[in-house]
Amino acid sequence: MDVPLERRHQLIEDARAAHAEVSVRRLCELHGVSRSWFYEQQHREEVDPDQALVDDIEAVVEAFIG
Repeated sequence: MDVPLERRHQLIEDARAAHAEVSVRRLCELHGVSRSWFYEQQHREEVDPDQALVDDIEAVVEAFIG
């Protein structure tokens, strides 16, 4: 199973909540990411991958309505 990188952070967070006895180091190893990457992700804003599409659709709608 190849999990997208952006999804791995949430999987690690979920595993931490369910299995507090497993270290962050081990969870990162299991998901193929470094601990530094994991901690960097905690400070990133969540980006909606469809936002650019939504913006484009809204621009087209505005062009025809407005």
